[in-house]
Amino acid sequence: MVWGTGKSEEWFAWRFAANPYVEEISMVVAEANGELVGAEPCLAVPLRAGDASALAFQPADWPTTAVAGCSPR
Repeated sequence: MVWGTGKSEEWFAWRFAANPYVEEISMVVAEANGELVGAEPCLAVPLRAGDASALAFQPADWPTTAVAGCSPR
């Protein structure tokens, strides 16, 4: 579930795996008592200011589920 809507593996691959700027899917994860309780994939986005450039990672599309006694809000 992403924001209360089911998403397919094809959607996830299009949104994150097909990003031309990285070879892997970047993700922030949260653990509690050794258990995975949250994950947030990130989109790789190139940035440029003048001659300087960098690759930024924008968190996007939080998967939501009731975990560890909490409900997503």
